[in-house]
Amino acid sequence: MLNRAVFARPVVQKNANQPRVAQRAYPGGKGELKQVSLRRAGCRMVKKITGTMKLVAAAKARTLENEAKHATPFFTGLFKVVEENIKDELAKKSGKAEEVKRVHLYFGTDKGLCGPINTQLTRALLKEKEIIEGDEMISVGEKGFSAMTANLKVFNPQLTFHQTGRKDTSFTELGVMSDVIMETMEYDVLTIWYNKFINAASYKVSAINVPSFKYMTQGNIRSKCLKDFDRDDGDVNNNDLRDLVEFMTATALNQAYKQTLASEMASRQAAMENATKNADELIRKLNLKFNQIRQNIITTELVEITSGAKVIKARKEDAA
Repeated sequence: MLNRAVFARPVVQKNANQPRVAQRAYPGGKGELKQVSLRRAGCRMVKKITGTMKLVAAAKARTLENEAKHATPFFTGLFKVVEENIKDELAKKSGKAEEVKRVHLYFGTDKGLCGPINTQLTRALLKEKEIIEGDEMISVGEKGFSAMTANLKVFNPQLTFHQTGRKDTSFTELGVMSDVIMETMEYDVLTIWYNKFINAASYKVSAINVPSFKYMTQGNIRSKCLKDFDRDDGDVNNNDLRDLVEFMTATALNQAYKQTLASEMASRQAAMENATKNADELIRKLNLKFNQIRQNIITTELVEITSGAKVIKARKEDAA
């Protein structure tokens, strides 16, 4: 089979021996004008895409905001009774030699294009590095895991949960997640770090402390937490307490999940709005550059035509 390069060489050599065409002295030209025009068209396409994504994010943000508001009473009503007693016990143990064994759960996102939401959560954990150093960790969300790995030098979570934010995760699936955590990890308190939704423009890092069944049975915590719970057939037993802890862990995960989704969509809306503004600014600069290059080309061509006309006129006069 013949090689095309063999037949291409004489042509290349012939073209190389041809005299070069004189280039114009002015900067830029039609080639640069075409490049600027293509960049401007690309920026306009990016502006359309980011503008559409901003509208989609705004529509989804309202729905997720309502879901987060409806899920909050479902969590706070049960957890309020337990949280006050946990704070008291943790404050008592803070000055003693015995320490509370903690496991930290990092609730990030699975999707990108959502601004600094994962970075903000990572920075908050870096500020608490002295507190969480040496504790076991759990990671939720693929993008959050990447942000933690990039910023935290020592980040080796014992459990990872991905793809939770790419589809609608039900409360049953979050309950399965809580069962896996309680069966796999050994802890006294599970600290869930997540982004709490405030409004469409802001969110903040928050933490939920969820006690384990073993921790709930220690000291006076059991009696304090269960004094408001009554049963018709007698006192609350350990089985009821275990069910309470399992349900409370699932509701805490559901609260963090709903708040994270609402914060993620609000952050994506803000990110797409900023991207649209940046595209507008870049289009404006490219328009200025395009007009300058075109004006330079027109001016240079007019100068060449005028100069040529003067030369021809001068030659005619000399010939006459």
